[in-house]
Amino acid sequence: MTWAADIKGDGMSYYDSRPAPLALQAGSSFRGRTLLAPYLTLLKLRIVALLLFTAIAGAVAASGGKLPAADLLLLGLCTVLASGGSAALNHYFDRDMDARMRRTCERPLPSGAIRRPTNALWLGLALIAGGIALAATRNVAMAACLLGGAVVYAGIYTCWLKRRSPFGIVIGGLSGSLAVLAGAAAAGRPLAPSGLLLALLVFLWTPAHFWSLALVYADDYGRVDLPTLPAVYGAPATRWAILIHIATTVACSIALIPAFGPLFGLVAIASGGLFLWKGARLPFQHETARAWTLFKLSGVYLGVIFMAALAVSCWHGG
Repeated sequence: MTWAADIKGDGMSYYDSRPAPLALQAGSSFRGRTLLAPYLTLLKLRIVALLLFTAIAGAVAASGGKLPAADLLLLGLCTVLASGGSAALNHYFDRDMDARMRRTCERPLPSGAIRRPTNALWLGLALIAGGIALAATRNVAMAACLLGGAVVYAGIYTCWLKRRSPFGIVIGGLSGSLAVLAGAAAAGRPLAPSGLLLALLVFLWTPAHFWSLALVYADDYGRVDLPTLPAVYGAPATRWAILIHIATTVACSIALIPAFGPLFGLVAIASGGLFLWKGARLPFQHETARAWTLFKLSGVYLGVIFMAALAVSCWHGG
């Protein structure tokens, strides 16, 4: 059965000879919830929270734990606005693929919880513009980093590289790195060595995190012909690529020890050792559950490293 869906309000139509989107086959998960819920979902609040945390850690580390509360609050607000807006644009541009994947077919746009896709477009643009304009009133360097992160994620990665290259996520990882650099810029030290190394750590970590997810949802991504690394080079090569990125990420965390001291070093070595051990087993364990475990562990690892950097910086600053 073919399908033809005309999305009213933006003058765009999609015609395809493949089966009807899963979003048209399933009921919306937003039924019975508030009208605000779909719009909050657009913002990908879990990812926003992670970016907010890394930005704050970058700011505190670069300032030696002495960043004024007003500057920290401004950084937090601007980061939430810009990253939430970027997420909304990601929903808008990916709505055709989301409608065909089981993992994403219940999102607000393909499920119809938000009837006009252009609502997501204008919301995203408004949030990004608001966040960057607010940042620019106090710190141009911070505003530039937030703008760069939005352009990389919503523009270069989502609109261009994601559908063209299995290595698009490598460049996409720069958006997370720029959140860290925005934090360092908020402290008046955008090129602080600690901030640069934390940004590099996020850049190296992102592909391993995403490729683990790509192994789990290989069939889903194949449904929309997305050129993920497993689809193009196969699962075995992807597992080795994940291990390489884990090794370089852990090495980067070790390089941070001189900046943060021995207590951070203990955390970095212990958490990095566990992360590397799990990653080293992945090429020899082909079960999807192993990749899913590594995906979840990678998120915990990044949180632990940044929490340690934040705690040590606050302690030294106090």
